[in-house]
Amino acid sequence: MKRLIAAFVCAALMLLCASAEMPWSGDGFSAPEDAVLAFLEGIRNQDLNQALYAFPWKHSDVGKRFREIILADSSYTPEKWPAFPGNKGLMNDLDTLQLFCQNADAVCLFLEAFTYPDIGTPQSGVMPASGLRRGPVRTQQDADALIASFDLTRLDALSGMNNIRILTPDEATDGAYSANRRLKDVLKTLRTRYDADEICERAAYFSAGGQEYVFAPVLARYKKAWYIVSLSGQLAGKLQISGSTGCIRLIGDAAESAPGEAAQTQEASLLLPWQETGGETPEAAVSLYLDGLRRGDLNAVMSAFGWDTVARHTDLSVYCLETAYYSGSNAWPVFPAGNSLLEQADSAMLVKLRLNRLVYSLADYYTDGAIFDSADWARQGGLPVRSKEDAKAVLGLFDEDRAKRLGALSDISFVSPQEFGQGYNSEALRQNTERYRAAYGADELTELIAVFDIGGEKYVIMPQLLRYGERWYIGNMSSIAAAVFELPLAKCALCRLAEVKR
Repeated sequence: MKRLIAAFVCAALMLLCASAEMPWSGDGFSAPEDAVLAFLEGIRNQDLNQALYAFPWKHSDVGKRFREIILADSSYTPEKWPAFPGNKGLMNDLDTLQLFCQNADAVCLFLEAFTYPDIGTPQSGVMPASGLRRGPVRTQQDADALIASFDLTRLDALSGMNNIRILTPDEATDGAYSANRRLKDVLKTLRTRYDADEICERAAYFSAGGQEYVFAPVLARYKKAWYIVSLSGQLAGKLQISGSTGCIRLIGDAAESAPGEAAQTQEASLLLPWQETGGETPEAAVSLYLDGLRRGDLNAVMSAFGWDTVARHTDLSVYCLETAYYSGSNAWPVFPAGNSLLEQADSAMLVKLRLNRLVYSLADYYTDGAIFDSADWARQGGLPVRSKEDAKAVLGLFDEDRAKRLGALSDISFVSPQEFGQGYNSEALRQNTERYRAAYGADELTELIAVFDIGGEKYVIMPQLLRYGERWYIGNMSSIAAAVFELPLAKCALCRLAEVKR
């Protein structure tokens, strides 16, 4: 087993150790309007990668301003961006990916407005009106109704998007925008949050499928280049655009759009800075993940997962029937299969959910449990930051020595859940495992427990592994074994062995 681990560690070392800079990092745009047009062009071409060029991934090194940013936000939680102070390497790369996840979520909401035209309306008792669609999926009829509620043909109308107009906030609101006295303070806060030289908003109107829409993104300038940083802001609120219903609002009928051509890129995948490497065995995939943590190489960590592969094989109706619930963009998958743009969006949402597990686990590790052990966190799910002293206290929780200690990750051993402790051998658990396999469309699913040493202390992970063809990938850092042995969900990507029950 040690020879196997060593072989895959050597293979992992051959991966590039560069920062996880997003592959869409371009040079920006000379004007805010150009950034908005670039985003719309990507949506019109049904190419999520093209749309993502409008965002400022290479300018996301904001950890150095961590204190000012959390002070402006008045609270700290690892779900926010940035999640970590300004250390180079893994922590900075995680912050970059957190920004990606925030905007991927917004793009999915944007696409929901087209694929689900009745968003926010009751759907035959399955999904009550509540902004995002939420509701139980307990029967095959529920699952069928869920899939039928998506109209994928509406995406074809985007190919004929036309009549694009981009207005300043005052043009869109007849001067009411500038009359808001609090606006300057809000824009100042946003400038701090995004560490930008300048912040502005624009209202973008366009026609598609004979109807007119408006959305109002927030844009940031870095030196001379403009980028979109959010699809919803203050102007969106004034234009009555709800972020929970797609970051976009249907205005009414418009001149019929040209039909255009439906996208022909059914095999397109979401361009990410890592490859889906996985491994020939479950142990090899987990070894790749752990070696990435040891070297502070996020690319290696993320290559252990099967993003596009899992997204393409997961059937939304089966997934929701097996999990008995659907909750729009807060869950995964978001969309049914059959369209390359939506498959890319599903892959992006899968990254978001898996990354959040890693971010929470590392926040716990870097602070030696101080964040989650605090009374404030237990009471309100975050740490209040109302003064410079509060901000300094949050910064003080992060221990750089612990970050360096990750480089000493060693002594990896693998055991099956049955070997690890009692309580995993029931028939009900085996049935649950098969249901998860069916939901992910995998050829095989197994669970594996890895125990390892960091700085003289034992840690553990209990991931689910999925096999597609000849390759194994980490599908989820949480698992049935994690539930059986009470591994805390917020720490499932890196947890002290002492915190689980055997």
